[in-house]
Amino acid sequence: MVWMHPASWGRALKLGGAAVALVLAACAEGPVQSQQPEDFVRAPQASGLLASASVRAFPYHALGAFDVSAYAVDSATAAAGVRVRVRTSGGDDEHVDLFRMAGTLPRQILVTMREGRHVAELRGRMDPSQLRFGSFGVTGENGLLHVVGGDPAAALARVRGWPEVRLASPNALVGMASVGGPRTWPVGGALPLDEAAPAPGNGTLELRPGETATVEYRAAGGEAAAVERAYDSRSEPDIRAFVPLLVRAVEGTLYGDSAAPPPLLIDAASFARASWNASGRQATASETVAGLPAGYTVVAAPRAERCRQSVVPRDCSDVAAGTFIYTTGMFRTAVHYEMVANFRSPATPRGCLHQQSFRFSWSGGAWRVESFGTPSPC
Repeated sequence: MVWMHPASWGRALKLGGAAVALVLAACAEGPVQSQQPEDFVRAPQASGLLASASVRAFPYHALGAFDVSAYAVDSATAAAGVRVRVRTSGGDDEHVDLFRMAGTLPRQILVTMREGRHVAELRGRMDPSQLRFGSFGVTGENGLLHVVGGDPAAALARVRGWPEVRLASPNALVGMASVGGPRTWPVGGALPLDEAAPAPGNGTLELRPGETATVEYRAAGGEAAAVERAYDSRSEPDIRAFVPLLVRAVEGTLYGDSAAPPPLLIDAASFARASWNASGRQATASETVAGLPAGYTVVAAPRAERCRQSVVPRDCSDVAAGTFIYTTGMFRTAVHYEMVANFRSPATPRGCLHQQSFRFSWSGGAWRVESFGTPSPC
């Protein structure tokens, strides 16, 4: 069984086929049901039996959430709830109760913003003791909120009354029966997530960039089990650091290290738009290229328009004098940021663009990039 909220599907539609596999991977972590802080009671060990568990950390200043989703081995366990332990390498130690997920999830609110608005704009309206961010959609128009305290119906009514919000509704669980193997029952829960010093037992998971979170539970046979997730993200993407890293990776793919690359022609506006989509922060075109060394040219519309906004490339002959690069978007996953870049060298055939995905993670006090998959052929 898998489940996904509509904001995740938007990513596949916006970024094209090259990103569909990424969406499915993120979706496997799934939306989960949230707990109330007043229901939190510490226990010495985990309870109940789980076939598997997964986690999703969504940092956003002091308004993030840490989701745990799992499969209980029987319906009685799912109905009674399962307690799991969550600890971090930084010293925090919490517990979260996982409850049966079926139908609509009243403690999760799907939000669609009005045109031109980003879900991050709700930050100033949200009480962190009651509402937390669970995800942003690919363009920021959609998002998921967790109700972590108070009455979920009252929270939904409150969100529906905010003028920036076009639609708000409880999240719906969409299930697909697995083929073969024993039947399992989905359960889930969430902790508020802050990037702060650890305070064990306070009902909030304090998890900082570079640390690891471990969820401990009892497996189907009763033995101790755990799932570990390195937290390699930050509340905001740094587009000024991302662009130079991506350019070096693209030039390495096209030309290797043996020769100086040709002039760089970059569609800076597309990277500024990607930063807005992933964070709600409006970066200028000049900010996006601030970290590049001298020698680049910013390609503005209408020249850049010939080579962007379509997975099927148009005629790019008027930017054939150098390496042309733009992005179709950036998406925030559980622990890092992913961007799809499109590029061509002067030797690339007319009307052809390569496309490749890149992952930005925070490690050792700096942002790092890695490409995955091979560039799409022309």
